[in-house]
Amino acid sequence: MDAAHLKAVEHDGGEHKDFDSKRFRFLNEIQAFEAEKGTKPFVLLDARPPKDFENGHVDGAVNLPFTKFINVSDDKIKTLKPKSERIEILKSAGLDPKSVATNEIVAMCQTGVTATVLLGAIHDIHREFGFDNLGLYDGSWGEYG
Repeated sequence: MDAAHLKAVEHDGGEHKDFDSKRFRFLNEIQAFEAEKGTKPFVLLDARPPKDFENGHVDGAVNLPFTKFINVSDDKIKTLKPKSERIEILKSAGLDPKSVATNEIVAMCQTGVTATVLLGAIHDIHREFGFDNLGLYDGSWGEYG
């Protein structure tokens, strides 16, 4: 599927206001990202565990496992870490909007699912780092690798 095949999602008989096909990235865009030797077109975050990342990843991607943003209590209840902790996680990842051609973060993982958890974890703080847009490469490593 490519961008031309995406169209607005119907929700309760009307257009879903949160859907924007420009938020999705496709295989050719990820290949162009990897081939770019200068300023990257966006920051690519890989939400997979470090071991999976080490076994293969898109050149130029930053490994930021989605689990870093999740608390797990003794009774296995999972919650999102507080905003202040999530900000520190992003800072420690070295995200720098000055190093990219646009102000966009794109997330990927193995299948596109946990990347959405990562995007959810940063949706309320990404602008504090100078990034206005969040995107998803939903084909992720399953398509790319």
